[in-house]
Order: sequence, then structure tokens, then C-alpha cells
Amino acid sequence: MSIVNPHPGFMKDIVANPDDDAPRLIYADWLDDQGHPEIAEMIRTACELAQTPRTAETAPKLERLAGRVCYLEARHSRHFLGRSFRRLIKKKGGIGARWEMRRGFVEGLRIAPQRFRLIAEEVCVAQPIQSLILPRAEDLSSLVDCPVLRRLRSLTLSKTSSSFEAFFRSEHLAELKAIDISSTRPSFRLIADLIDVPAFQGLESMRVGWDWTWSQERGPSALESLLRREHSSSLRSISVRAGEETFQQLIRTGRHHQLQDLEIWHLHTGSHSTSFTPVPETEMRELFRGLRSFSLPGCVLTDAFPLSECLQYDEARALTSLNFNHGHSPLIILRALAQAELPRLTELSLHSLLDDDAHLQRLTSVPCLKHLSALDLTNCGIGPNGTREMLSPKYANLARLSLRKNLIGDDGLANLLSSSHLSNLWYLDLRETQITSKSVPMLLSLASACPQLAWLDLRQNPLKAEECEPLRRVFGPSVRYPS
Repeated sequence: MSIVNPHPGFMKDIVANPDDDAPRLIYADWLDDQGHPEIAEMIRTACELAQTPRTAETAPKLERLAGRVCYLEARHSRHFLGRSFRRLIKKKGGIGARWEMRRGFVEGLRIAPQRFRLIAEEVCVAQPIQSLILPRAEDLSSLVDCPVLRRLRSLTLSKTSSSFEAFFRSEHLAELKAIDISSTRPSFRLIADLIDVPAFQGLESMRVGWDWTWSQERGPSALESLLRREHSSSLRSISVRAGEETFQQLIRTGRHHQLQDLEIWHLHTGSHSTSFTPVPETEMRELFRGLRSFSLPGCVLTDAFPLSECLQYDEARALTSLNFNHGHSPLIILRALAQAELPRLTELSLHSLLDDDAHLQRLTSVPCLKHLSALDLTNCGIGPNGTREMLSPKYANLARLSLRKNLIGDDGLANLLSSSHLSNLWYLDLRETQITSKSVPMLLSLASACPQLAWLDLRQNPLKAEECEPLRRVFGPSVRYPS
């Protein structure tokens, strides 16, 4: 496949207008005329995917578009980006540098702060960078006066840095729409101290938490201060790692913000039914009004927490996504799901929640699963017999399925692939499932059984690269296998 070097004239217009799809679509038309129809399709489809509203009604369309974008990017993105950009990231980006494509072009980078400062001007001229992930951000002082930060709409930081305060006071961060500082220890403290700096104005998405002791003592007041600020009215997505007091404060003040996405990490409702302070139903109902995504990852729930009641509210009927990853209360969650209607639910993530095949059997009996398009069952104790549950017609709409870290083996895979309800799959994660070369002929049948398959992940299995060569010939770069 030939290299298609980015056209400097088109790229200049795209970089100068990163929020506008028109220059991208004009470039796609030109690529079509130059004999690159699949690259043109990649850009058009990625733009359509980004512009399509995320609702229960559009879920099938979104999955179809996402699968097609994944397929086309796997085949063309490296060639389309050109040698110079890939060489720049590889040679100067350092170990672990990665890029992420959106709307047909590179919009996201994951790179160490010092490395980014070295290539910031060059990389932001080459691609419309708007999202930045800075791991190991121990020192951000070199970025405080970096003018290309003005391009950023999303920023994720990890580690603790003494230069955080000076960094967030930078005038170049005024255009941020999303901040993730959930893995930084001074998370709530930053909010308390920097609540009025430009970086926190106009945020639509915020992830905070982690410094547990401080969060318990002052987190509630810090969160209240933020949510009561006039400029916080734009918040639509909040993720907090905190305890009961912060949760109570979030209910009291967050219910006024028309939240669409709410995630509460590590909520512990106590070991006794009387240890969790009840929240007034009117306030809980108001919080759920308009929510489309609700997540309680890593939480320890007791019957004192009204999960079943919450999921039965009329206000909860708009939910399209639920996440109970790494939870410690599978029976409480399964019971709540069984009693809920949730007619719009399309995404369910139970990563490390379920313990065995019996739990999966209970899940399959849940009525509200019939519209699911995405299901994450990573590390749920599923064995070879458990995959028989996937034969249920309730899973007929699945487009994404993760069975990673379940010891299903070749027999379990045979059970899974005997289902006639997996034709819509475009994403299948089978990492660490003890699949051997015996399964290769069965996996080849996915080409006809799942014609939209764009991502098949077989890494971390007892397979050799040469044994997977038939899969590579059929699926091309859509299959990932042990190297």
C-alpha cells in the first residue's frame, strides 16, 4: 500500500479550523478524485460518527460507523499520516508516545511533558491536536508558557507535581472543555485553590479525586464551591473518587446542573445497613433527570444504598449506559438490574464484577438487556460452559463484546461461536482466554459469521505468530495476536 503524504494546503486549513468538518470533507473529496476512495471514506465516516448524537435510537448507527472507522483506520491511518509525522513521534516522542485519531486526523497525543515541549510546535502544525494526555507529569514548568496549549480542548494529567498550580494558571488553557486529574494526588485541593482560574472556566467534563484523606475532610466543600460557581453551569460530565460526604454534596448541588454523565468511584456504603445516610428521594430523582450514563466503579454497596429504587425512577428511563466495573456487590447490582426497565440501555460494563457462570446466568435473565450493543465481561470468572449464555437472543444486537481474562479456552470459544446472534459484532476482545491453535479454524469462520468484524484481539494467549498467519490473511490488520 502506497504512502499518501498529507497535502500541505489542505492540512493548513484543517489545522487552522480544527472544529470545522468542512475542510476535512473537502480534502476527502480531493482524495477521492486522486484515487484513494477508502481514505476518503475514512474521513467522511469518522466525521459522521463524531457528529451523530449518542442516543438509544442512534446506537445501531453509531456502532456501524465505529466499526467501519476502526476497520479503515487499521488499514490506512499509518500510510495516510505520512512518514514525516510518524518519524517525528517515533524519534522525538519518546517511549510510550501514542496518537489517537478522531474525525479522520490525529487529534489526541499521549506523551511525556518534556517530550511534548520539544515537538509541540512541529506536531501541532502537522495535525489538528486538541487532546493531550501527559503521563509521568512530575514537572510541568516547561509547558506553562507553551502557546500551543491554546489549541487544547481536553487535558489528562497523572502523577503529582509541584508545578501543577503554576501550570493551571497558564492563560493558554482557557479553551479547555475537559479535564482529567483523577490520578493526581492534589486533585480536590487543586479545585479548592484554583477554582477561578481560566482553565476551570467553561468546563463540560471533569474527573477528580484520589487524595483520600483530604477528600474526606475537605472534598465536599471543595466540590460544593466548584458546583455553585456560575461558570460551572456548563458541566455535563462529572467523575469523582470520594466518600459518602462528597457523594451527599454531589447530590445536593449536582442535581442543578443537568448532568448527562455521572461517575462515582469507590463509594462505600458501609458494612451495616444503617451506616449509609439516606438521600431524599426528590433529590435523587432530580439528579437522575437527564442522565444518560451512570457509573459506580469500585464501589462497595449494601442494601442501604437505593440502587434498585434509583434504576426504577421514571427519570432513569433515559439511561443508555451503566458501569459497575470492579464492584464488590454483584448480587445487589444484578438484583437492581433485574427489577429495572431501562428501555434505552445500550451499554453495560461489568468488568471484574461477576464471579462465576452462575452470575452470568442471572445476568442473561435480566429483561432490560435486549437492546444492548456493548457488553464488557472482562475478568468475570466465566468458564467454558458459561459462554453458552451468549446463545441467548438477548445478545443479538451486540456490536462490542469483551471476554478478556475469562478462562473459556477452546471449548468455550466453540460454544460462543455456535451462536447465531453475533452477526453484528465489530469488536471482540479474547485476550487472556486460554485459546490455542485448535481454535484458529473456528476463528476463521468469523469472516462470514461477523462480516463487520474490525477488531479481533487474541493477544496474551498460548498462540504463536505463525499459527495465526491464516487469520492475518483473512482479517488483515483487524486481528491482534501474540508476536
